[in-house]
Amino acid sequence: MSGQEIILNLKKDYVHRKGLFYLLLLFSFSLLFGSVYLRWTVGTAVTWIISGFWLIGCMLLYREFQKVKDTSLHSISRYLNRTETKLEESSHLVLQPTDKLNPLEKLQVSRITPTLSTLNARKAIPVSYRPALIIFGFSVLLSVLVLFLPDPKVAQPEVSTKAPFAQKQLQAMQQVVPEIKEITIQVTPPAYTRRAPYSVQNPSFKAEGGARLTWRIQTAGEIKDIRLSVQEKKSLNFRKVANAPHTYEAAFTPAASFIYTLDLNGKKSNFYAVEIIPDQAPSITITQPKQYTQITFGQPQQVTVLATLSDDYGLHKATLTAIVAKGSGESVKFAEKTFSLILQPAGTTGKWNVRQKLDLKAMGMTYADELYFFLQAQDNHRNSARSETYLVQLEDTTVITAGADVSLPLSVVPAYFRSQRQLIIDTEKLLQEKNKLSPEAFRERSNDLAGEQKILRLRYGKFLGEEASTTIGPNGEEQEEHSADDGHDHASTPETQNSAAELLDPYLHKHDTEEDATFFEPQEKAQLKAALSQMWEAELQLRLSLPAKALPFEYKALRLLKEVQQKSRVYVRKMGFDPPLIIEKEKRLSGELDKIAAPTNQAELKEKQNYSDIRQALLWLGQQTPGRPATTPDALVLQRGGQELARVAVNKPGQYLKALQDLRQLIRETQAGKSLCASCLNSVTGVMERVLPAPLPAPAAPTRYQHALAEQYFKRLK
Repeated sequence: MSGQEIILNLKKDYVHRKGLFYLLLLFSFSLLFGSVYLRWTVGTAVTWIISGFWLIGCMLLYREFQKVKDTSLHSISRYLNRTETKLEESSHLVLQPTDKLNPLEKLQVSRITPTLSTLNARKAIPVSYRPALIIFGFSVLLSVLVLFLPDPKVAQPEVSTKAPFAQKQLQAMQQVVPEIKEITIQVTPPAYTRRAPYSVQNPSFKAEGGARLTWRIQTAGEIKDIRLSVQEKKSLNFRKVANAPHTYEAAFTPAASFIYTLDLNGKKSNFYAVEIIPDQAPSITITQPKQYTQITFGQPQQVTVLATLSDDYGLHKATLTAIVAKGSGESVKFAEKTFSLILQPAGTTGKWNVRQKLDLKAMGMTYADELYFFLQAQDNHRNSARSETYLVQLEDTTVITAGADVSLPLSVVPAYFRSQRQLIIDTEKLLQEKNKLSPEAFRERSNDLAGEQKILRLRYGKFLGEEASTTIGPNGEEQEEHSADDGHDHASTPETQNSAAELLDPYLHKHDTEEDATFFEPQEKAQLKAALSQMWEAELQLRLSLPAKALPFEYKALRLLKEVQQKSRVYVRKMGFDPPLIIEKEKRLSGELDKIAAPTNQAELKEKQNYSDIRQALLWLGQQTPGRPATTPDALVLQRGGQELARVAVNKPGQYLKALQDLRQLIRETQAGKSLCASCLNSVTGVMERVLPAPLPAPAAPTRYQHALAEQYFKRLK
């Protein structure tokens, strides 16, 4: 036997053993799927799903086995060269034609051929069955558990979902169609409602959107023709139920509300309405925060979102989408992040509360950045809803503008205002490093910050006319200590209170005092004084080595300074084109009208007759008198009008059901030649009149104009 035939036999043996490995895997998951199918398959849809998974598994295993079959002989020889040292890495030589080998290669082939023939195929190319056996053992164990688990249907309490009609409803139906002995209508809600099947006690009922409706009728005898007519143009035939004499069944899934009748051997029952209630989209109500929220400097950069979600049949998931906008102008960048929300049931059925905390710092937001967020909810039927977009903005402490005046202002305030913000940053940094500093270094840095706060206060004091640090205290006035025995009277005398100087002092415009020698209005000056007072308090706390207590005063001083900066802006009037003045008395009604002709349009319009069958039925109903019998041909007019009325009643079947039942009674009385029901005539006539649209007013030329000016204008045109 040649060396090439030996390697070919080794490959065949390897393929056979690998095929047995994949066959064991196929048997393992076939056993598991088969046990699930035998135990819990209740419908065609589940059968198709299980079959689909089994087929996909078979295809994957076949694909892997095909790769093994396509293994080349050169791959086998390379594997033998790596694992068998006796072959001296020369097994590939036996696969080459003999005439292409040199004498040395021929000698090597003659040496290794006996070695190849002595190789054991199972040891040379081993295949481990251990993974397949482990999977097989697990599949056998799971299959046994599945087969011996209690049936979920049996574990539930037995509840009869097929209940016949109430005796009153059945007797009313038997008066029209006496062949009906018993009738049952079962509603099987769709899966998204998570409701069990139930029976209704009335032929007119409401059902969930997507529900499957089943009518089961037991008759007194054999029925040749039994059907369910929907809207007078569609019909659903009943089929016999096996092992149940004189029992017929029909089922379908309606897409919309409808009106139906039961026809047995040509006899029609009354009209009955089925209203399909579609699944509503979820509702989202955000209670916190407000739709626009601004976080000022110093406030915690966190937002807590509280919302209430509601749905009629349950929610599948809820998410919060946050979009961060950074930058300004053309360099704006957006970053989007989605958070999955945890649904917490509220006290009311069908409502859930959600809570999500947004850390703006963790999202990379800084001052002047904006956060847009909205909530999305999806119910079990994959209906989704989205809330309004909410905005959270971090205050920009560098620029404060006034909307439409962006292009107009010229600022006259120096750039000192940024130093207060820098003091806030340094104070916060000092608090963060407090644990790392010694007490002496901490007090020294706090005292340095107090000195910088004093320098800044003095520089701002110049805007109030202060040339030096001559004032002490938060009110900007020197506080003199007094006592009861200081030797002078503290109360002002009546002469000084009633003097002319004291009375006129609040109303005089002084230029020789430091407080009045400023560039600010009184209101701005008061705010700047308040800012200096906050700086004094911040300096005091920093001198006492209490920077945490100084921060609130520093923040308030910064806010007051920014407000002064905004109010002290100077605006220049915007220049533009001023059109020339038009004198109305000279120009009005002075144009030439010789070439202007009055437009004339002629058209012949024909009114489109809608609801022609209803109009003919109304004409016939108006000619009838109660108690007088009608002829059989007149019933055709009522039937055509009823068919048209049934098409209108599809959207609101409950509103027109009574009129349709009265119309059915009029048709039966007309066909039988009996006297007509007076209440039925009034009911059907009123409903048909409401269905017809209101007539359009006849076209006519206007006789008067609303305004006297318009009337005078058209007179002059003529």
